[in-house]
Order: sequence, then structure tokens, then C-alpha cells
Amino acid sequence: MLDPARHFIPIRKMNATIDAMAQNKLNTLHLHLTDGESFSVNTEQWIDFRLLSTKGAFAPPVSYTSNDLKAIVAHGRLRG
Repeated sequence: MLDPARHFIPIRKMNATIDAMAQNKLNTLHLHLTDGESFSVNTEQWIDFRLLSTKGAFAPPVSYTSNDLKAIVAHGRLRG
């Protein structure tokens, strides 16, 4: 389990974790993206929840966009 809700993890480090998991034949990654103290998923495109990520993230650059999450999932798919 990775917990980027409490401590932001750059995408390259998440991908490195996925690579290490693949080498050790681990196939399930749990991402804890939201918490009472933080909301690290960018919600600007969700009309009813636009302010959730701007008010809930530690700072705007430390939240994941939908493209970031898609890239992480794609990286994981390539590694099984």
C-alpha cells in the first residue's frame, strides 16, 4: 500500500515501486489517495466538487490529475 494522501509520492517513484513489485511477482497495489487531512486527487473537472482538491491538497502541485492516474495504471498494466 502506498499512502500519497498523507505524504505526496511523485509519479516516477510510484512507477519504480510498480517495477519492483513486478520483479517480485506482486500484482496488487493499493493507493490511499484521500484522507481526512488531504485530498490528493485533482477535482477541478468535477463540477460539484471543484474546490475539494484545491482546499484539501497540501498544495496544488502536489495533487494527481486524471492523466497522472491513467499513466500510473497504464504503467502497472504493462508490468502485469
